[in-house]
Amino acid sequence: MTEHWFDTEKGTFYCRRWGRGGRVLIAWHGYGSGGAMFEALADTLGDIFTIYAPDLPWHGRTQWRAASYTPEDIVALTEQLLAHAQVERFSLLGCSFGARVALKLLPYAGHQLESLYLLSPDGIHTRWLNVGRKVPKWLRSRLMQRLENPERLLHWSRQLHRRGRVPFFVTWFLRKNLRTPESRRRLLGNWRSFDAFVTKKQAIKRQLARTVPQVVVIIGSRDQLIKGKSIGRFVRSIPDAQLHVLPCNHVLKSNEVTDILRMHATTSPARL
Repeated sequence: MTEHWFDTEKGTFYCRRWGRGGRVLIAWHGYGSGGAMFEALADTLGDIFTIYAPDLPWHGRTQWRAASYTPEDIVALTEQLLAHAQVERFSLLGCSFGARVALKLLPYAGHQLESLYLLSPDGIHTRWLNVGRKVPKWLRSRLMQRLENPERLLHWSRQLHRRGRVPFFVTWFLRKNLRTPESRRRLLGNWRSFDAFVTKKQAIKRQLARTVPQVVVIIGSRDQLIKGKSIGRFVRSIPDAQLHVLPCNHVLKSNEVTDILRMHATTSPARL
């Protein structure tokens, strides 16, 4: 693995690179994770791809100065990555929230894509996350200031879960993301940025059908965050797109994922 830093107007992205393959794959992780999650791809795909895995703002070692980020910030980084790799065409992978990031790149770079891989994709049909979008932006910072001591909110969420009013995911998400000042800062920054990453399904389908030769979607049959049946209908509406359903939850099994990705990478239009 090699490490790279890419400066943009609002901050500096930290990025890991694996593999020596002739094609470039840019991989975006999900919320609360980091680019390190894609290390398992290197052993299986490193002979096909050179894999770049940046850390999103407020994640990992990326240093972000602004209060939010936008798809244009992701475009600026993508341009630097492609210039560094000295290529124009590339493949794109998005996992969970990283799928939103990948999908928002389509209007800017869809014509450059060889393949698009979406793992447990948020942004197509997702439960619960859109609730936070209904809170006005001016109120979000005020609410987060009141959460410096989050025990009362966590207690309420546990009580509501016991009564069957909210799913376990909500309680788990709050507990994980309110426990430290750093996690609260990350939550607020992403909350401020969320509106810029809202996706429109019809526009996505048109873009994929028009510009992307290969689309592969992998989901878990027990995923409680995304709506599997709705995603299945979405994938079937895209010509030649492929859907794989694994017997797991939102966190996919890395060995099965890498096997599927390798199968499709070796038969993608870029290699025929």
